[in-house]
Amino acid sequence: MSFRGFTYRLKPNALQEEAFLQFAGVCRLVWNLALEQRRDHWRNYQARTGDNLNYVTQARELTILRREVDFVRAVSQTSQQYALKAL
Repeated sequence: MSFRGFTYRLKPNALQEEAFLQFAGVCRLVWNLALEQRRDHWRNYQARTGDNLNYVTQARELTILRREVDFVRAVSQTSQQYALKAL
């Protein structure tokens, strides 16, 4: 079985480009926060308690973050959840 991929060049206007940059920035923010949280948890708690920090726990915290921060709420929640799942 072979797969074929297609590449399309986008030519966004200024407003669309700004939206793409905001979208990518928020996803990067979610990724970095989740990664930092997992690293801290591993260093400080995992060795002592054996508890694990997983996607479900962080998805709940993402919901809280979205309630509190407007620019995070402005971007699709699905893309933010994918950033968490990809960790």
